Amino acid sequence: MQKGSIVVCINDNFTADNITMFNKMPVKGELYMIREVMIGDHAREELGVTLEDIYGKIIKYSYKGVSKEVEYHFVMHRFKEVLPPIEIKVAELNEIVETMDICLSR
Repeated sequence: MQKGSIVVCINDNFTADNITMFNKMPVKGELYMIREVMIGDHAREELGVTLEDIYGKIIKYSYKGVSKEVEYHFVMHRFKEVLPPIEIKVAELNEIVETMDICLSR
């Protein structure tokens, strides 16, 4: 999983405390796009993810004497990748748009 991956939520069992940390929660079976991948819990060495359209509160985080502000996020194992990021060049995108315009004008 990486930034831009499309993922499906496979675990939406959240605690009441978790729910208060986000503007909304992912739903099992629904698709989401990853905004960012980060080191989540250093103690357990878990990766975390943020999702498009779902935002966590900014919290202060401290690890080994280093403090920083991070967005509250989800542990990666709550999601399964269904589509890796798609890279498309501007020229390819323009060609697709032109083809669509031709088809729609018929």
